[in-house]
Amino acid sequence: MIEWTGRGTDELKRFQKGSQEIGIFELSNLFGITTEALRKYEAKKILQPYRGKNKYRKYSTWELTKIIRVRQLRQEGFPLSDIADELERGGPARQLRKLEDMQEQLRGEIAYREKLIQWLSTRQKEIAQTDSLGDKCVIECQSRRYCCVYMVSNTLVDKKGCELEHLKEWVQAMPFVRVCHIGSPETTISCLTLEEAEVEQYGLQYLAPDFMIPQQSCVVCNMMAEHSQEKDTSVEGMQQAREKALRLGLQLTDEAVFQMIWYSQRDGISQSHNKAIFPIVD
Repeated sequence: MIEWTGRGTDELKRFQKGSQEIGIFELSNLFGITTEALRKYEAKKILQPYRGKNKYRKYSTWELTKIIRVRQLRQEGFPLSDIADELERGGPARQLRKLEDMQEQLRGEIAYREKLIQWLSTRQKEIAQTDSLGDKCVIECQSRRYCCVYMVSNTLVDKKGCELEHLKEWVQAMPFVRVCHIGSPETTISCLTLEEAEVEQYGLQYLAPDFMIPQQSCVVCNMMAEHSQEKDTSVEGMQQAREKALRLGLQLTDEAVFQMIWYSQRDGISQSHNKAIFPIVD
């Protein structure tokens, strides 16, 4: 026996006084779906409304159960094209296969999200460490770094064939790669870089580097550059960072690494906040 929360069968009779046809705005409000989305469902032949006397779309009560099922499939992650195909030609074997495929896809998405959480945690630490460093210089052991060149000075590299495909793979590996400017104020190459431990951590063993920077002890300090149509303080910022690092009294190599930590823009002026890394001569 059904036990109603209201006044027994009187409550059911009250429910039965509703309409047997539903307008598009009522349907949109009930399911939290935009009218544009409902029209897409119609274009895919998932829903089949009819036109009332006033020429407005009307949906029969049979469409309610259908849209509940469609909404359920959308929330499970299935695209509209698959849903339309499923309604037309679906069967148990086909649905089982689709569900297995969706589970596999979701497992891949979960694995990616877990890597992304690790990356965001690393970025959080980098920004916090850079901010706390202030105007000080410290000595750090820098990990081996894999590098792929995308620009020399202010010129895009002329890569073709396999080299171009490798560069595309590095670009597609974002966000798990960093931007670094390597060299001296006279000549600087811009690279996408990856620390050695991160290659396995993020499953990027397939990336082919143009060159590698070995693990080494370095002097590290902050460096900021401003860019606008009128000025570029990159060279000045590099020189100031080197002068600051030399105050530790250590012999440094001529070339350095400037790892971009964050980028900001205000009033038409862009600011590049970098970690300046100067290798110490053995």
